[in-house]
Amino acid sequence: MKNMDEIDITVSTTEDNEFLYKKINEFNNAQVPFTQKDIHINISYTLKDKENAIIGGIKSILYCWGCLYIDVLWIDEKYRKNHFGSILLNKVETEAKEIGCNLVHVDTFDFQAKDFYLKNGYELFGELDNCPPGHKRSYLKKEMNDQNNALIRFLKKTDFDDLNKDFGILSEYKNPMSKWEGYFKQQESGNRVVRVVEINNKVIGIGTLKFVSDYPFFYSNKIPEINDILIDSHYQKKGLGKALIRALEKIAKKMGHSKIGLAVGLYHSYGKAQRLYSKMGYVPDGSGITYKNKAVVPGSSYAVDDDLLLWLTKSL
Repeated sequence: MKNMDEIDITVSTTEDNEFLYKKINEFNNAQVPFTQKDIHINISYTLKDKENAIIGGIKSILYCWGCLYIDVLWIDEKYRKNHFGSILLNKVETEAKEIGCNLVHVDTFDFQAKDFYLKNGYELFGELDNCPPGHKRSYLKKEMNDQNNALIRFLKKTDFDDLNKDFGILSEYKNPMSKWEGYFKQQESGNRVVRVVEINNKVIGIGTLKFVSDYPFFYSNKIPEINDILIDSHYQKKGLGKALIRALEKIAKKMGHSKIGLAVGLYHSYGKAQRLYSKMGYVPDGSGITYKNKAVVPGSSYAVDDDLLLWLTKSL
């Protein structure tokens, strides 16, 4: 063993740091072989206004094994209600996923953006107390390896065309363009969480979470309602509907809700959904069947259509 008298401790130079990075990367690669050609891939974007002034930006690194680290995300305070942060985050996530990303992670302080990341599908996995003194540093992650290489993200205006093709007025669902426009406005106002499923840059599904349900039992008990889960018929039976529901459940739980609910129709077309909800732990809420959100009256007649519903709940 060398004596410390024979060792010098000096201030590191740039060349010294590069040597250290080289050596630790050689060690890491020997233990767990890298899965990307370039060890570090910079994925960063800047937002500028018409006067070319910087109003925001994001800096991230895709490293070694398809892991993306969000290093910096900042939006000028005057522009923070325009969802530019979510747009930038989604942009780097999408780009990283296209080149093999399977996991994103970030750390943030309690006076920064913890709630922002939770709303964008990130999961808290650790916190460092008293860093800085009197505050917490939070560590969050988001897995990108959803079923069938799908990305679950927030709704954008550019998604309307894809949604119209699969679920619009000319499809079996008969949904007008105004529906997506309405969802987008409610997403902007914070009255509804909207998530779409994207595969290979094409939106193939959508689901929403209503915080104020039209169903009296959910409304009075402040139970958020999962609503309008739609998956393109070509992508069904691949677990995407389940992944979308779980994403919405996580959001509700992170926002402090202990229970969540949804409704399911009673005729043949809802058979798959009935089985799925049951397997996922949803049970009848005990209030019976409703028609147009009102309890049915025994002995009365009702149309067997999309307004005849059984309501289910699940503890989170």
